[in-house]
Amino acid sequence: LAELPAGRMVRMALARRVGEVRNVAASIRVLHSHRRCSSGTPLPSLNPLAEELEGSGIRKIMAKAWLLQASSPHERVIRLEVGQPNFATPQHVIDATVESLQQVENQGYIQSTGLPELRDAIAQMYTSRHRVPTSPEQVLATHGAMFGMATALMATVGAGEEVLVPDPGFPNYTEAIHLIHGKAVPYPCHPENGWLPDVEDIAKLITPRTKMLVLASPGNPTGAVLPLDQLEDILALAQQRNIYVLSDEIYGDLMFSSVAGEPAPSVLDAQNFDDARTMVISGVSKAYAMTGFRVGWLRASEHIIEIGSKLQEPFISCGVPFAQRGALAALTGPSDPTDFMRAAYRKRRDLALAILAENSMHDYTPDGAFYILVKCGYNSTEFANRLLAEERVAVAPGAAFGEIAKDYVRISFASSDEDVVEGVTRLCRHVRAADRVVV
Repeated sequence: LAELPAGRMVRMALARRVGEVRNVAASIRVLHSHRRCSSGTPLPSLNPLAEELEGSGIRKIMAKAWLLQASSPHERVIRLEVGQPNFATPQHVIDATVESLQQVENQGYIQSTGLPELRDAIAQMYTSRHRVPTSPEQVLATHGAMFGMATALMATVGAGEEVLVPDPGFPNYTEAIHLIHGKAVPYPCHPENGWLPDVEDIAKLITPRTKMLVLASPGNPTGAVLPLDQLEDILALAQQRNIYVLSDEIYGDLMFSSVAGEPAPSVLDAQNFDDARTMVISGVSKAYAMTGFRVGWLRASEHIIEIGSKLQEPFISCGVPFAQRGALAALTGPSDPTDFMRAAYRKRRDLALAILAENSMHDYTPDGAFYILVKCGYNSTEFANRLLAEERVAVAPGAAFGEIAKDYVRISFASSDEDVVEGVTRLCRHVRAADRVVV
C-alpha cells in the first residue's frame, strides 16, 4: 500500500468488510502489473491528477446496465439513467450531414474556430433571440458543449484558483476543474428552495482565490430553472466581486412552461449582462437529439474566443466538418422536431409525477431539461445498484452529482413513455418494499 498514490491508499484502507479483502488484493496486483514493463523494471509514475479522477457515477451505472443486459438478453433492462434522447436525429439534419460528407471540402481539416457558416448562424441566433448583438468572432464551435466548458476553464482559471459549481450539479464540472489544477467549490442548491441557489449562500463562498462561477439552467440533475431576477442578482454579485460567470445552457430549449417554445431565461436576457465577464456554453446534443455529433459552442468576448481557438489546436486540432454541417442544418432548419420532443418530454414528466404522487413521493415539479430527482431514503449508489439488480431499472445515483443529492436518484425522461411509466412504477415499489420512503 505504501507504493500506491495517497488517494487510492485511503480508499483501499476504507474497505472494512472481510469480503472486500480479496478485491483489494486483486486491485494491488493489477496496479503493480501496470507499473512494471515486461522485463520487470518499474515504470515511471503516472499523472496523479489523472489517477485521482473518480469517474462518473452515471457511467458506472451505465456500464453495469450494459453488462446485465448482455448477460440476460431475454429480459430487458429499463434505462432511465442517461440523458440520451430516444428520438432519431431530425431527418433534415441527417440529409444535410450525408450530403456534406460527399463533398471533398467537408472531409478534411477546417478552422480551429469552426465552420464560418456555423459560427455566423450561432451569432445570429443569439442576436435575434436575446437581442444581444453577437458577432461570429464571439463564437467558438467546439467538440461538444463539454469541450466548450473545458476551453472556457482553461482560458480563465489558473492553478489553485477556485471555481464555484452547483451542488447538485453535473459531475464533469468538478473533474475538468481538477484536471487544470483548479479547485471546485460547491454552492448549495437545496431541495427546500426548489433546487435553486441562494445568492447569499454563493456570496459567503467567494474568496480572493475565486475566479469563476458556473451556472446551469435548466439544471442537471434537477430540471430546475433559474428565473430572470435571480440570474440578475447572481450577475450583480459576480460584478461586485469581480469573477467570471460561465452559464451552461445546453438544456435552454427544453423548458416546459415556456410560451410558444420560448427558451429558458438566459444570462443574455439579464439587464446587467456583462459581455466581457460572462460566457455561455450550449450545443445541439439535447434539443436536437444529436448527442453523437459532438457539436457545441462557447459564446464569449472576442479575446477569450481568440485564446480558446488556440486551445483547440493541441487537443482536437479542429472540429468535424460534416458534423458541424449537420449542426448548421439544425439551427437554420424547422423547429418542429424540437417542439415535438419538448412536448414529449413534458408528457413523460407528467406521467412520472402522477406515479410519484400516487406513492406519496412527489416532492417538486421540474420545469426544464428531462430529469427529476426522487428521494430514495438511503445511500443512492447502493439504492441504484440494488434497483438495477432486483428490478432491472437503471437510474443515476444522486451521489454522482454532489453531497446534497446523496439520498436521491435521478430519473431521465429521455426514454419512451412506456419505459418511464414502468421504470418509475418499479422504483416506487422498490422504495416502499424497503420501507424507507419519506412521506
